[in-house]
Amino acid sequence: MKRKINSFIQALRDKLTPDEMFHETEVQANRLGGSILFSSGVILAVIMVLTAFGIFLLPWESVASPAITAMVEIAVLMVISLLVKNDAWWLKYLLIFGLIVVYARLDSMLTHKVAILMVIPVVFSSRYYSRRLTIVASVVTTLVFLMSAAWGATHGMINVNIVTLPAGTQMVATGGFLGDTVKNAGVTDRMLTVNTLLFDFLPRWLMFSVVSIISCNIAHRGREMVQTQHEKDVQTARIESELNLATRIQADMLPNCFPAFPERTEFDIYATMNPAKEVGGDFYDFFLVDDDHLCMVMADVSGKGVPAALFMMAAKIILANNAMSGKRPAQILTDTNAAICSNNREEMFVTVWLGILEISTGRLTAANAGHEYPVIKQPNGAFELLKDKHGFVIGGIDGTRYKEYELQLETGSKLFLYTDGVTEATDAFNTLFGTERMLAALNAAGDGSPKEVLHAVRKDIDSFVSDAPQFDDITMLCFEMKGSTPLKRTMHVRTDSVTPEDVRQFLEKILTQKEVNRSAAAKLYIAVDEIVSNILDYSGAASLDVCCSLTEKDVTISFSDDGVPYNPLEREDPDVTLSAEERNVGGLGIFMVKNTMDAVSYEYRDGRNVLTVTKNTK
Repeated sequence: MKRKINSFIQALRDKLTPDEMFHETEVQANRLGGSILFSSGVILAVIMVLTAFGIFLLPWESVASPAITAMVEIAVLMVISLLVKNDAWWLKYLLIFGLIVVYARLDSMLTHKVAILMVIPVVFSSRYYSRRLTIVASVVTTLVFLMSAAWGATHGMINVNIVTLPAGTQMVATGGFLGDTVKNAGVTDRMLTVNTLLFDFLPRWLMFSVVSIISCNIAHRGREMVQTQHEKDVQTARIESELNLATRIQADMLPNCFPAFPERTEFDIYATMNPAKEVGGDFYDFFLVDDDHLCMVMADVSGKGVPAALFMMAAKIILANNAMSGKRPAQILTDTNAAICSNNREEMFVTVWLGILEISTGRLTAANAGHEYPVIKQPNGAFELLKDKHGFVIGGIDGTRYKEYELQLETGSKLFLYTDGVTEATDAFNTLFGTERMLAALNAAGDGSPKEVLHAVRKDIDSFVSDAPQFDDITMLCFEMKGSTPLKRTMHVRTDSVTPEDVRQFLEKILTQKEVNRSAAAKLYIAVDEIVSNILDYSGAASLDVCCSLTEKDVTISFSDDGVPYNPLEREDPDVTLSAEERNVGGLGIFMVKNTMDAVSYEYRDGRNVLTVTKNTK
């Protein structure tokens, strides 16, 4: 039985407790109820003062008791509201019923002079946006005010318009306000009650009913508006959550961990992107195609927001895939344009600057598809625009082919890439930040690291723009050439599974890629064939490591094997003036190597023979 009672109470409480979406609405309505109570208390105090001084023609004994009682009730209700901080599911019922009782008490005292009091609790109940609650409030108000009218007919201020007095009757207030006059004229309490209900309460109730219907309508409409707004808020919150997630995804797609290549001392690179909206259409990218080639991309998609961000991701992936396949910049842009144009019903496009740097030489090969001019700073020089040739934008015309150009970056050179959000940043007067201000900011921070350069430019932009809104994405990248290091490739093999031709092919790929001149390459091939043949035939080695290192000036190749210790450089050179029949067998191969290479050295290290040859390629 106890469990059933608890279940019933919990079910009733769940039914009476408002939905979460109406919680704040009810708290605000409770605060309004407190304000109405406070105002009513002030009005009651004013009525008492005016009555005490005879300004209001009401008997003091008829006003004092109900007014003081009503003020006590108001005070109790306000204290309860403050104690629960206007945040209790039952407070609205207490406030509405309290208002009904307080105003009914005043109505019983003043009767027909305060007809408006009857509608206040009902109008107030509509603020909770519950038609059911407003209907209940209307019914309770009707019953309470009906009893109030019945009691007030004989104890309150009599409405003489509802009784007929004999001609010449003098109205004298004795005992009650006009009470004795009416009674002396033969009007009974029953007649007063009936006439009050029929001719005073009934007309008021009819008007009250109209107000109640309107209040119910307002409550229902208000509830619909709150529910609609709640749905919009939920949808907006979902969209904001998804946009925040999209922002993180977009940020994660771009290189954002710096230093980006901590193991590489030959260069430094830093980049930033600040979208104008949650997600942007600008993007930058940089990645190593291989150990000696760095690809850098700066791009700007048409449009803003989510469509631009989606297009940006697709363009970035296509560009990266083409670059990683070993293509040259012009071909990368050409193939990317073909891929995008093949399915571009929205007719969006992207401007792209793409460059591939050969790290060991500082040679930069680049192509431009309608993007902003890059900015170059040579050692001990100033940042200057490089007005390169622009191809058409990517996604604009199918079949467009792009041209590329080359630059030489020396140690200390800097490259600055950006989108038009930098130069087109505007202040409150729509003045553009412009190229000149950008170059001035770059040159002011020209000796700083790439990170310091970008922060200096952004600081100048923010100072110029001040409080004006950001209309476009601001994306920047700065690269600094800090010095070249040798390109190294290593081949680890077992001697029973390799031939001199395998080593030659390994070396040929490297020398072809670096465009080593044919004469030097031919001598290297011959030397490699001779050295590898000797190791395979005579050393007894089980493993062989071949390491090729290239700089701008020379090629160095070291051969490391775990065979019998042997220094070929200690062997006496053959006398090449003698005929083949007169010379001792052997030694001619290493002699030829020493004479065709610019340097040859040997050492026995960690149980391995290490023979190193160097050939100048200049």
